[in-house]
Amino acid sequence: MAKRKNQELHDRMVHGLLEYLEHNGFADIEADVVDYDAPSKICWEDTTEGHIPDATAVKDGVAYIFEVETADSIAITDTARQWKLFDEYARRCGKAFVVAVPLGCAGEAREQLDRLDIGAALWEIEIP
Repeated sequence: MAKRKNQELHDRMVHGLLEYLEHNGFADIEADVVDYDAPSKICWEDTTEGHIPDATAVKDGVAYIFEVETADSIAITDTARQWKLFDEYARRCGKAFVVAVPLGCAGEAREQLDRLDIGAALWEIEIP
C-alpha cells in the first residue's frame, strides 16, 4: 500500500467510492477495508509480488479495478508501481482500471497517468 500521510482520509474516500458503487448498479463489490471481502492480490506475471487494489466490482459484464489516492499519494513511487501493475493486468485480462482522486486533484493525477503511459479512467470523488 502506498504510504500516505492520512490513512483515515484514504479509508473515508474508499467508503465513499463503495457507497457510489453500491448505489449505481455495481455488483460483486470487494474492498480492502473492514466489513468487506478483500480483492485478490494482483501479481506481476511470473512472480508472487504484487498489490491488493482498494476495490473491485462488476457492472454490465465489465470487471473494474479501483485504486483510490489522496492528494499526498498521487506522485509517490509506490503509487506509480501499483498503477503500472493494475493497468498491465487490466489490459491483459480485459478489465477496466479506474483511479479515484479527491475533487481538485484530477489535473495532477492525469499528468501522472499520462507521464506513466497508463490508460486508466480517472474519477474525482467527494471526500465524505
